[in-house]
Amino acid sequence: MNGTSIPVFQKKECLFGIDLAKEAASAHKEYGMVVLVEGYMDVAIIYEKSVGQVSCVASMGTAVSMDQIKSALELLQDRVDGKLIVNLDGDSAGYTAAERLCESVLPVMADVSCVYIAHPPAPYKDVGEYFEIADNTLEEYVTHLESTAKNWIEWRALRIIEPLRSGRELQRTAAEVEFAAEQGASADRDI
Repeated sequence: MNGTSIPVFQKKECLFGIDLAKEAASAHKEYGMVVLVEGYMDVAIIYEKSVGQVSCVASMGTAVSMDQIKSALELLQDRVDGKLIVNLDGDSAGYTAAERLCESVLPVMADVSCVYIAHPPAPYKDVGEYFEIADNTLEEYVTHLESTAKNWIEWRALRIIEPLRSGRELQRTAAEVEFAAEQGASADRDI
């Protein structure tokens, strides 16, 4: 499943577990929730832990397409108060994929105000580690998602602002401005 797409199977058009997710109670209620994860094993773990009550699908990799988002959104009964929580892995690939989703896929789609981004809590890389290593419960997982998931616009804004808050980006920007000013001054002297 992690291989390349072939004519009879276009990964970017499919969501693993969508058949089970359609039946799960969490998508069929007011304030419902659908969880989109990276891997099919994540879906299997969540389905097992929730006894089929949590609507969960997988993109089968870090790349999440517009078609996959549309299909996941169709699972939600209530798009006004419900949430599609994109819960990609907590590694650099998962964060990069979430940024790519926020920059290139979601901005061109209509009606995506119910899309939220969350990652597993540190130090867990993915859903599997969260349940297997720490022996956490489903209730703890759902509570984590509900308490940490940010609307995709807010999530992206925080990813941009965080380096500024720490001063790293400000220091680099100040150095760049100083360098540019020096270059401009030396160019003026050369004329």
